[in-house]
Amino acid sequence: MNNKDFITNLSQQLGQDPQTFAKMINQLSSVLAKRLIDGDSIMITGFGNFESKKKAERVTINPVTKKKYLTPPKLAAVFRPSAVFKAKLKDLTNNE
Repeated sequence: MNNKDFITNLSQQLGQDPQTFAKMINQLSSVLAKRLIDGDSIMITGFGNFESKKKAERVTINPVTKKKYLTPPKLAAVFRPSAVFKAKLKDLTNNE
């Protein structure tokens, strides 16, 4: 499912305008990104926890040329689903 399908599906289920949901999704992603960059974690009850992890710099090797490169440190977003969310997924897969 791509972003457009997601927004269309969500707006139909809730009987709202798709443009409104597109704006809300964009705002949500902006807020999540800003908070993660600031080093905060975001817990959404019943869904999961978003947090940022610092990845250290490392040496990578181009497999073709065998040349070594230094990859700079970076922040990576990590999502950990809640137990409630995992249980819902398990129930959905068992019902299929």
